[in-house]
Amino acid sequence: MLPDHPARHIHGLWHPATSRDGYTVVLFRQAIKATTAAGRPTKLWITASQRFRIWLDGTEIAAGPSRAGREHWGVAEIRLNGLSPGGHLLAAEVVHWGPSAGKGQVGGPGFFLAAGAGIREDAWRCFPDTSRQPLRESTAAGLSGHRAIGAGEAFSAADYPWGWQHPDFDDTAWTLAEPVSAETEANPWGNRPLGCRLVPEPLPPMKAALHPWRRRFADGQWSGATGDAVRLPPHERARFVYDAGVVLTAVPALRWSGGEGSRIRLTWCEAPIAEDGRKGDRDCIEGCTLPGQTDRIVCDSGEGRTWSPAWIRAFRYLVVDVETGGEPLRIDPPVIRRTGFPVEPTLRIDPEDTDDLPWDRLRRVNLDTALACAHETFFDCPGWEQAQFSGDARIQARHHYLLAGEDRLALKAIRDLAASPLPSGLLPSHAPSSFHQVIATYSLQWIGMLEDFRVYRGRAEAITPFLPQARAILEWFLARRRTDGLPGYIDEPLFFDWATGFTAGCAPQDTDGGSAAAGALLAEACGWMAALEVFAGHAAFAGHWKEAKAGLLKALDICRDRRSGRLADTPSARSFSVHTQVQAALAGYWPEAGAAAVLTAALDAPGVIQPGTLYYRAHLAEALRRCRSHARVFGLFRHWFEILKTGGITTWPESDKNPRSDCHGWGVMPDIELVHTVAGLAPDPSVPGWGSCLLDPYPGTLRAFSVDVPHPRGGIRLKVERTGGRLRIDLDSPVEVLVVPAGTLLAPGKHSLELPCPV
Repeated sequence: MLPDHPARHIHGLWHPATSRDGYTVVLFRQAIKATTAAGRPTKLWITASQRFRIWLDGTEIAAGPSRAGREHWGVAEIRLNGLSPGGHLLAAEVVHWGPSAGKGQVGGPGFFLAAGAGIREDAWRCFPDTSRQPLRESTAAGLSGHRAIGAGEAFSAADYPWGWQHPDFDDTAWTLAEPVSAETEANPWGNRPLGCRLVPEPLPPMKAALHPWRRRFADGQWSGATGDAVRLPPHERARFVYDAGVVLTAVPALRWSGGEGSRIRLTWCEAPIAEDGRKGDRDCIEGCTLPGQTDRIVCDSGEGRTWSPAWIRAFRYLVVDVETGGEPLRIDPPVIRRTGFPVEPTLRIDPEDTDDLPWDRLRRVNLDTALACAHETFFDCPGWEQAQFSGDARIQARHHYLLAGEDRLALKAIRDLAASPLPSGLLPSHAPSSFHQVIATYSLQWIGMLEDFRVYRGRAEAITPFLPQARAILEWFLARRRTDGLPGYIDEPLFFDWATGFTAGCAPQDTDGGSAAAGALLAEACGWMAALEVFAGHAAFAGHWKEAKAGLLKALDICRDRRSGRLADTPSARSFSVHTQVQAALAGYWPEAGAAAVLTAALDAPGVIQPGTLYYRAHLAEALRRCRSHARVFGLFRHWFEILKTGGITTWPESDKNPRSDCHGWGVMPDIELVHTVAGLAPDPSVPGWGSCLLDPYPGTLRAFSVDVPHPRGGIRLKVERTGGRLRIDLDSPVEVLVVPAGTLLAPGKHSLELPCPV
């Protein structure tokens, strides 16, 4: 942040008698006077720990900052266009969750900071909002596994200062806010008086749009009349279930009138759980529990009261349990403001299938999964962790590049993950996070994120600052090589996949190491690093990484089974997995034809450990595509189509069988391979920024398809029609195209050509 940035010279403020570390909500108000000419924008700079919402004259105008590490704490720049000269009211709510925060929410002690035209640092009046408290109420029946999205809210309407955001509210009894430190961030000593380092907010505001309810369940039956208010007499108990029709993330709002002393309990549920503890038809709730994050409201006697949580809720179903007090109660239908990162999909794929497979539904589920798992960070799963893992985020970032030519969230993910390196040089498995976990292989996948950015987006200045960390990660692994060249024992998890046969998802090691999968992934990462060094202008360093890669690939020979040609998971050859073959193929251990033979044989061989998640099938698909086993890639779509056979599936679950999470971002491979394998359009990795395109289409069961793919230089348009044994192709590309089957190079522009239909 530049030295003259206004936010650097303003003190952070807080209520003088309120904790800055525990669960605390502080409300701030200040009357300002706009002096700029009408029509000229007024700028404000706002941040807080941990989260703020701000209103102008009673209308909410911004929220933030985006979730990040304390050394990259965003300051939002808010432009007020057309603000009329004269008096206005700024109001802000700041929430510090303390130990009740979800693990993806970090931050230092509580503070509020606001700078801009008309704002006086010493004029903020503040009030501790005790109406909101963390709710750790458990609805865990049927829920198992790690869940760390944070507490719900217990809200007492009688204790809330209704109308405080509006200019006519009387705040004379409120306290003047006080600085949290004598220093501002601009102090000359490098101190962190706010407990964090301020940077300009890197993301745009999150998108919010109203989403309708699909149906409502009451009195034992479903109804489509979700717009009707519910009126309940005194001393009544009732339950209503609302169905949004899709798993989503939203900032909901509940509006009610009257009913003093009534209690309303809201449970936000991803999927119904049957009596046997399993998930079945997601459209069916009869005989099921509906567990999830819970909020609780105690009503006062006011009219038109509205509650909204300080953070998003992830759900498909909302269970409303009501117990009225001594007055009648009216509850309006809850409002869903579906929210997330403002990605605007431009990828278009129109398949015509001979087998009547539901491609449109597959793409809709893919999109809804991506939308629910992209917010201020990438989420692994919005209903369970809201964590940004490098393994998951790498696939999600690729999807963003192809879905919308979008790289802002991907770059933030790269930075978030790099922000907290360990003394060893490795990175945490997910960030930002208050939960400490290290997965060694995910540090290598983070380098893969840098390589993907080089290949798909190609702006060197964006990723060059991260290369020293990438080098440190690789040197940590290389320092642990045995005398035979394979990695020695790695005492951090080598997670690859939740596969049957892997302990805790980790690739096997002998007592002294020797993991072939880890060695192959390390070899591939050294290859990425060589390309990144050249890309960043450090070509002299590339030779070191090429040499390391060659040595690692040679060392894999120790694990090779001479009869089958495949690699054992370790030199002791106690197990064989598809994963080791995939990693070796991606690293270039075999020539193309050899890799194809080994991979396809491993997929069909009894006793070989098979992929267990949609996540790892994305890596399998990439390996099969690279060795031109396109039919096997096309066959992988069946796993996604099988999932769609389960009733009511609207997003991709974490795993195939009985998943913990019903929405997991690592499952968005279908769009990627529809572009790269089916349409056959892929960036040539030797030319950064998708500067050259490969064309190698495989229509599978499709008789025709067309795609529009976002590209850094515009877009690539392709139309393919199968006629007899030929493919008729119309192509428009902003870069040169290598037609792989024919070996011909096409100049940028429009082309019509024919190719033999691949077998």
